[in-house]
Amino acid sequence: MAETLDELRKRIDELDAKLVSLLNERYKTVQKVGAFKRENAGAVYVPERERKVYEKVSRLNEGPMKDVTLFAIYREIMSGALALEQGLRIAYFGSEGSFTHLAAVTKFGNSVLYRPEQSVKAILEDVLSGRCDYGCIPEGVFLEGLDPDCLSYFGSGRVSLCAEIRGKSISVSDSASAFSRYFIVGSQSTGETGDDKTSLFFSLPDRPGALFDALAPFKDEQTSLHIAGSCPARGGKNGGAEGEYFFLVDLAGHLKEEKVSRLLAKLREKTGLLVPLGSYPKGLVPSLEELARECKKSR
Repeated sequence: MAETLDELRKRIDELDAKLVSLLNERYKTVQKVGAFKRENAGAVYVPERERKVYEKVSRLNEGPMKDVTLFAIYREIMSGALALEQGLRIAYFGSEGSFTHLAAVTKFGNSVLYRPEQSVKAILEDVLSGRCDYGCIPEGVFLEGLDPDCLSYFGSGRVSLCAEIRGKSISVSDSASAFSRYFIVGSQSTGETGDDKTSLFFSLPDRPGALFDALAPFKDEQTSLHIAGSCPARGGKNGGAEGEYFFLVDLAGHLKEEKVSRLLAKLREKTGLLVPLGSYPKGLVPSLEELARECKKSR
């Protein structure tokens, strides 16, 4: 005999009670983890652990729930955990409601605090001063905003790229979909996951064959790469000379890997300026717009 609507709703109510109880049990454990981290000066947000959680719940998901729904739920579960461990604060480029603000929320959830900033340098200084724990910056803005001070922060290891967010945004000029990426910056280095990428910033003279020569070390070490962006030096911008070009490049691998160390040593001989910006896990979660849709459904 089929269950009545009232019986089905009663069963949902019973499941909700179990879910709330289990979530609070999880958060009690999270509080213990937070206390351990504080005692041992551990980082609150750990990108490699975040990736493992998403991989784990994806393996456990037998349906009918879609992974994108599951990831959106766990994004908020982890956001609440971050808020319990520490009142996490995220600086982001732009204004409230902007694409970067949306990207930051889809990464860190609705339980943490957000602070808008209008420059890359301001975001990095928020992180360095402790006003904020992490920053969220669009890839294009990041490349244009890397002045000598910003590069010195990365070069000294005081800040590092520790995660990325990938998705689509809408171009204001032609309403066409444009692929976008956002960097998460923090004062920590991210551990190896076995599926990482490293971002580099380097300069080359404006001469025939300069880029070709710079790509040779990648071939030598059989390492794939992606040129994320480039721009010319303008009057000493980024500490470069007039006529130089700057490149933002991603490579497969982690800074702690031996082959990446060899590659960087060879690349330094080909470039005028070379600054490793950080290593971080390759993206696993669904696209930004999918997570945003799930976020709106949950409100």
